[in-house]
Amino acid sequence: MPEIKWIPVQELVIDPMNVRADNPIVDPKIIADIRKRGVINPLHVRKLPDGKYGVICGSRRLLALLKNSVKEAPCIVHEDMDDIEAYSMSLAENYAVQRPENWEFVEWIGKFYDMLREQGHTHKQAVEIISQKNNISKTIVEDAVKVANGHPVLKILLKPCEKRTEQEKRTLDNFLKGSTVSPARKSASLYFVARLNQLAQMLGIQRTLEIAFLMMNHRLVSKIDDAIRIVEKNPTITSEALITALRGYKMTITKVTVRFKQDEWVALGDAVLATQKKVATLIHDIVVEWLRRNKYLI
Repeated sequence: MPEIKWIPVQELVIDPMNVRADNPIVDPKIIADIRKRGVINPLHVRKLPDGKYGVICGSRRLLALLKNSVKEAPCIVHEDMDDIEAYSMSLAENYAVQRPENWEFVEWIGKFYDMLREQGHTHKQAVEIISQKNNISKTIVEDAVKVANGHPVLKILLKPCEKRTEQEKRTLDNFLKGSTVSPARKSASLYFVARLNQLAQMLGIQRTLEIAFLMMNHRLVSKIDDAIRIVEKNPTITSEALITALRGYKMTITKVTVRFKQDEWVALGDAVLATQKKVATLIHDIVVEWLRRNKYLI
């Protein structure tokens, strides 16, 4: 069993290889729990070049210790741990304890993948290492890497508005200003991305991306609301069955129910969405353009 060492809290910092280093979380529940019972689980740390100890696992506990003015903390010191090992341990611990939001997951996997590739690992090797070390299927890792290495605006779109940095907001604004997509098409597309986030909460990133690709390939972007309703009623429906259902699905406008062919549906959807001012204020969906640029769509 690893030896526990008591280290002054002032000598502890969040390690640069902690997955939450750029987005530390202050958890009121942990603050209250430490105030009541102290630290139960030791922090995992390593010695940094400046002499301080970097917290690999336990960033929320560290912030809670500082809030409670605790002097010392129990730590397990990992000697000679490199950046790859540190990042892998932090990702595994955070993924197991509290599943991250989709945008966090993509960022974490993308960074780990880049680190492994810089060390000389092939794409296949990097995916396998991430999968094995974190008990995540290779398909999910592949999906996350695909998004992480895609158009930078796509990653920004995954983030909730309130969590975007000022730089990310400027990047998004500049992209929108330079877009040549028609207002009607832009409205339909951006609404699609906004609703995809809701679908991802039900199905996870892997199935959501698969469904998104199929919907765009079959020109069914305008039916995202219908897709969500179908999935809510039947969460286990296959992607192919969902597409089949959508191609013959009915759309209700006021009191009239009409059945459309694909091209008629898209034309009507654009016309309706163009009048939706609230929809027009949503973020511009660049998924279709991104997929076409990367030759996922013909």
